[in-house]
Amino acid sequence: MKKNNILIFYVLAFLQGLVFYSSVCTLYRTDCGISLTQMGLIDGVLCICVILFEVPWGLICDRIGYRKTIVISNGFFFLSKLAFYKATTFCGFAIERVLLGIASSGLSGCDTALLYLSVPKEKAIGAFGRMSMFGTLGMCCASLSFSLFFSHDLRGAALWTAIMHFISFVISFFLVDVKEEKKEQETKNSLLQTAGTCKKMLPVLIASLLLTESMHTLTTYYNQLQYESVGIPVQWFGILFMIMNLVSLSTGLLDTITQRIQRDQFMMMLFVMAAVLSIGIIFTHSAILSVVIFACMVCAESMTYALMNDIENESIDGTPRASTLSLYSLFQHLGMFFTGVSFGVAADQSLTTSYGLSAVFCVVGLISYIFWYKNRSMLVKKEEKESNP
Repeated sequence: MKKNNILIFYVLAFLQGLVFYSSVCTLYRTDCGISLTQMGLIDGVLCICVILFEVPWGLICDRIGYRKTIVISNGFFFLSKLAFYKATTFCGFAIERVLLGIASSGLSGCDTALLYLSVPKEKAIGAFGRMSMFGTLGMCCASLSFSLFFSHDLRGAALWTAIMHFISFVISFFLVDVKEEKKEQETKNSLLQTAGTCKKMLPVLIASLLLTESMHTLTTYYNQLQYESVGIPVQWFGILFMIMNLVSLSTGLLDTITQRIQRDQFMMMLFVMAAVLSIGIIFTHSAILSVVIFACMVCAESMTYALMNDIENESIDGTPRASTLSLYSLFQHLGMFFTGVSFGVAADQSLTTSYGLSAVFCVVGLISYIFWYKNRSMLVKKEEKESNP
């Protein structure tokens, strides 16, 4: 039954990646009379909802189980896509963001927790990598499908997106709950213990946040400016977007990589690589080299997400898993405000300043990760000595 969970999660990741209007979501809203300022407010609604519902959803999940939480969240996910299809006003799109915020905060940590419990621990990294790979594959298929079938029918793209999410909602009913060890379920003062676990994880959470947000910001917002500066025609931007999505499929190789390189060592290598790439793009005036650097950044970001899913789940022992993962996610969403503002200020100075800030963030992230790794190693050795006096 656990093997069925794995296959179902891969299917869900693919179906939920089929957002056929993703490449024209801004145009879709402007066609309905929504201004860029209103779009900013709508996205702010999403952030607030995710922060507000993150921890409550974690507590609910620990009470009712992973399967029920995922089913309910996927129901809200479907409703959000249906609301997007029906929306024609600011209020309509705001409602869609509220529904999406409820769905996202409900799924956050819950899906990865159930997947983690459905596979042997030594195979968890590979499972997370493949789930991310299937999600990216869905996005690529959605982008191609839009060009082939929906380029003149934006409403049709939104309708078929809702249909795909309805199918994913139905499929989620076939998931099977996995019970955790008894000691975890009988924990007293769980909130205090959860907070204590989160405190121990702060250095690695900060580290991953700095790396992923740096790479995400550069490859999502500033890459187009770099493309223009090195003379890449605008008509190539869509193809480059597709290439970057395909690069994310590299997460499917994580299982093989971590069998040859120890996980924590590989994570440290990703921090070094991200810092070097951030510095390298400053001095790059070649179109081909710019694309290669951004592709490597996307690879670093995608692999870090998958590896962090394994690290976060592995850290939980004796605390409610969903609540702890929700606290991790809450901290990371709060941290995104800091990184977002920092990159905004840097970008006002120059594009080069943003690249330099990314390099600094990655170096600080590496130091924070090494600090966490050494502390964890010392704690493990101490526990071994106490158990074998």
